[in-house]
Amino acid sequence: MSDDAQWVQIRSFNSHFEAEQAQMVLEDEEIPALLQGNTIGMFGAGFQGMVVGGVRLSVPSPVVEEAEQLLTDAGL
Repeated sequence: MSDDAQWVQIRSFNSHFEAEQAQMVLEDEEIPALLQGNTIGMFGAGFQGMVVGGVRLSVPSPVVEEAEQLLTDAGL
């Protein structure tokens, strides 16, 4: 993969827990995944529920299609 690949957002999740599940699915297949957004839930640190503003999941542009398929197959 090229070092100058652009990161592309492919999903947005309401909770950090869901986003981390998706990230693990991708990383298990050696696809780099970047999470961006608030890390503290609506009810404080340690709460794994809704995150204000959501959590965005991005991958490098060359693997967008593969990542999308993996997440779809995983039900995410």
